[in-house]
Amino acid sequence: MNHTTRLVRAFSASLLAAVLAACGGGGSTDGSDAPPAGTALTLTAHGSSAHTVSLRWNAVPGAQGYTLERRNASGHWEPIAELPAERRYHLDQGLAAQTAYAYRVAARGVPQAAPAQQSATTTDAPPLVTVPATVVAPLAQASVGAAGGSVAAPAGEATLEVPAGAFSADTTVQLESLSNTAPGALEDGVLVSTAAATPAKPLRLTLAYGEALDGSADGVGVAVQRPDGSWVSLPLVKKDRSTRRLTVELWPGLDSTGAPAPQGTARALAAASQAGTQFRVAKYLNLMLLPRGASVPVKGTQVLTPYARTEMLGVEQSCLDDGEELCIPMPVRELRALPLLNDKPGYTRQWLVEGVEGGNASFGTVAPRAGEAGAVYTAPERAPSPNPVAVSFRSRHQASGRTVELRSMITVREPVWTGIFRGVGPAVDIGFNFSIEGVWTMAPDAGDTFHATGTQSVHVVNVTCTGFATPGTVALPPGQLKIDRSTSPPRYTLEVGSVWETAITGTCPGHGSATVPMTVRSTFLQLEGTVNGDGKRIEGQALIDGVQWDWALSYEL
Repeated sequence: MNHTTRLVRAFSASLLAAVLAACGGGGSTDGSDAPPAGTALTLTAHGSSAHTVSLRWNAVPGAQGYTLERRNASGHWEPIAELPAERRYHLDQGLAAQTAYAYRVAARGVPQAAPAQQSATTTDAPPLVTVPATVVAPLAQASVGAAGGSVAAPAGEATLEVPAGAFSADTTVQLESLSNTAPGALEDGVLVSTAAATPAKPLRLTLAYGEALDGSADGVGVAVQRPDGSWVSLPLVKKDRSTRRLTVELWPGLDSTGAPAPQGTARALAAASQAGTQFRVAKYLNLMLLPRGASVPVKGTQVLTPYARTEMLGVEQSCLDDGEELCIPMPVRELRALPLLNDKPGYTRQWLVEGVEGGNASFGTVAPRAGEAGAVYTAPERAPSPNPVAVSFRSRHQASGRTVELRSMITVREPVWTGIFRGVGPAVDIGFNFSIEGVWTMAPDAGDTFHATGTQSVHVVNVTCTGFATPGTVALPPGQLKIDRSTSPPRYTLEVGSVWETAITGTCPGHGSATVPMTVRSTFLQLEGTVNGDGKRIEGQALIDGVQWDWALSYEL
């Protein structure tokens, strides 16, 4: 067991207790020596990437703000952030990978609230990285001074509130729309730029989302992209479902990469920030149903599993479902997504196919996996219409009625046989070759009966005379291919082609030219035999009415 594993296990019990308290899970005190109700501090510390620790604490009534400290190498507590009373989270950046850190938070102005301590170990797992978002179009621009102000896009898609004291002098603040390269991207992103100044206080950004996202409102998150292409999820200050608005805070340091600073502290990292700041912000779906799409043969199966994309501290008490959608800032990491359970107290969870719980024979059925997350979709006997089919996971919070629905699109494939037949006839002055090319698809009565579409052709072979056929190719009638899988190996019976009429125009040396009618009888075949190998190949040769035939068909999904 390595050092990191021992530390993670040692902290697991206290981490769980901290998560439950921080996210509304409850807790208890001893009695007489307990601080006044509501004043006890509880700190959550979570190693959220190789270079970050995500922190959260509960609100203490009357607190003038919070002081966050980290124990340094010499064992002394060093302040890393002085935060306002409304802040209850922090992302400590610039840390060393696979290293344990101890933290302490104190409520300023509430001496009876004892500081809370917690430890965490950084991981070696990298955040999810995508290509940088690019500017699509300008939205709004304004000059904001020391008194603060706001900048709003004309259509209301983004509004930025700048608090008093964020800038010491007039500063140009600009909003631009961005291409959205976030994982699970939803709609356009927004670029927030402050010229020649880094804000001293967090900026508050409100983003609108469209009506089409109402069904996934609880899963809509906001993230900021850092210069290295990684994404950090932002806690939602407010989510207004009636107006479809999400509000987050943008604070100095979010625009940095989170890699180790020269002095190894978040304070040094912030001090190294260049004048002027850019925040690349995007909406994304932090819940997902995987796979998002799949191709399944008729009567085949596919396992589907819903996940929360951002790691949720090892338990499904994620704050996601309970009013604070992402209660802690952390790098977005798809590989450490948390599966959502089929049964959770306080929730009604359903699986649907095309809006029908459990599905039906026409579109396929879906059944939750017993004792596991996810469900198994079973495709119908025939490809349905429409195709692909929507398979959904729906989670309803019983107390609030909020519902999120995740969807995967499943294409149901019917098997086909593709094949070619070639026949060589006898030749004197001219000869004839015959061919049949077709695709055999499932017949309306399904089962192992298939009907063909394709062509049948006759080709003149020049010997002494030369000639051609008109028409040389006609449509292939449906015929029938039937597979009997009750035997081993399976057997097939096949009727393919038809008798058809054409005309042969030929020229023979010394005899001139002529056009004569011809009945093409040799392309009507009735065959039977054994399906080869794994039941996916039909091959054969036969001399039929003086024509030497060979054929090969293959089974495809």
